[in-house]
Amino acid sequence: DNNQDTAVASLVILDWTTLAVVHNSYLQATIKVPLIPGFEAHREAGPIVEVIKQAIANCPHFTPQLLMVYGPGKFHSRGFGLACHVGVCLRIATIGVTDLWQDVDGLKFGFISEEVKHEEADAVALRGSSGTLWGFAFELEATKQVAYVSVGHNLEVYTAIEIVKTCCNLDMPEPIRKVLEFSETALDTVKP
Repeated sequence: DNNQDTAVASLVILDWTTLAVVHNSYLQATIKVPLIPGFEAHREAGPIVEVIKQAIANCPHFTPQLLMVYGPGKFHSRGFGLACHVGVCLRIATIGVTDLWQDVDGLKFGFISEEVKHEEADAVALRGSSGTLWGFAFELEATKQVAYVSVGHNLEVYTAIEIVKTCCNLDMPEPIRKVLEFSETALDTVKP
């Protein structure tokens, strides 16, 4: 059916002190919601929420205290990205991390990108023309790519950036890097 896509939602739970994987799981899902630019979270949040709910039901001792989602939080063209949807649905503190620029509140991609590369601070504030602080941008040391961090749910933006910076080992925050690696493995086992 042309109106349906198969997706894989992956979850990797890490021990905060060691960043070692303590649990991983995935869920194959059929997405029936059409792809509409700016509303991708409506397609993607359901399977992500479901794989997390299944993990909590099957292994309650691994209930996450914090979620780091590979997608935008409040730094989103509509102010409510994937990390917001997931966090609100699960009532768990959530951070959005993405390497995709969002056109928000008069912020200019080229300007922010140059600021990040020339700024001596650890991160550059994503403060829009309205004065709203949407998140932070910082350069990933290994790849020199820019990552954008914003609150998804139930955290202060300054806390979110500190948490993300604390767990950056290579080219992305370790939880994001590990879930992307696990997702690739999960995709190999999925039936079309």
